[in-house]
Amino acid sequence: MTTEILDTGADAQRTCFVPVSKLAVHEDNVRRTDKRADIEALAASIAAHGLLQNLSVVRAEDGRYAVVAGSRRLAALRLLIKQGRLARDFAAPCTIVEPALSAEASLAENVQRVAMNAMDEMEAFARLVDDSMSVDAIAERFGASVRHVEQRLALGRLSPKIRAAYRKGDLTLDVARDFCLTDDHGAQERLFKQVPKPISHAASIRNALSGGRAPATDRLSRFVGLETYEAAGGRIVRDLFEDEVAF
Repeated sequence: MTTEILDTGADAQRTCFVPVSKLAVHEDNVRRTDKRADIEALAASIAAHGLLQNLSVVRAEDGRYAVVAGSRRLAALRLLIKQGRLARDFAAPCTIVEPALSAEASLAENVQRVAMNAMDEMEAFARLVDDSMSVDAIAERFGASVRHVEQRLALGRLSPKIRAAYRKGDLTLDVARDFCLTDDHGAQERLFKQVPKPISHAASIRNALSGGRAPATDRLSRFVGLETYEAAGGRIVRDLFEDEVAF
């Protein structure tokens, strides 16, 4: 059963709850690529936090509705139902749009979407860790890999000045990651001050911060062996973002 409620903010729109079984993707949905991208992650987020944004739909025949914006959310809901995490008759909150505006509504939603800034994501994850949530729990609730959460949290090693520079666009995310090779905020900021802006060449930062250290791929490093080197008191600096990179 579908229940419609007038949206007082827009005379031409109504909010309704439609069983997922009565929803299909409309031909005017402008998303043609990446329809299945990260559906499992989105499903995990919906399971943890609920559906935070209505599907935009138009009325179809036989009491059905066609989704013009929200095809990935629909796919995630179907996955949750298949997994038994939602009831088979789950009704999704939808906003009905006029058929003449269906393509425009789809385009507006997809064009206006902005990915979350990496530093904002790091700070949000860090607050959850401060509230005693484990990395595994964060990953599960947000449908991310544990590795992704760990890498975002690793950006917390950056000095406030480097974080601000990233937000301003003075360095790329790859460059920011390489600044994490040292925890010394003073060293990070001295190097940042020396390098012309904007910084896009991550290798130059990596070389500067690993100066004097031999890469683990060096012939001598392989001959001695990392375990033997550490057992003898040697210090190894491992890249937090690339498993195979160490100095």
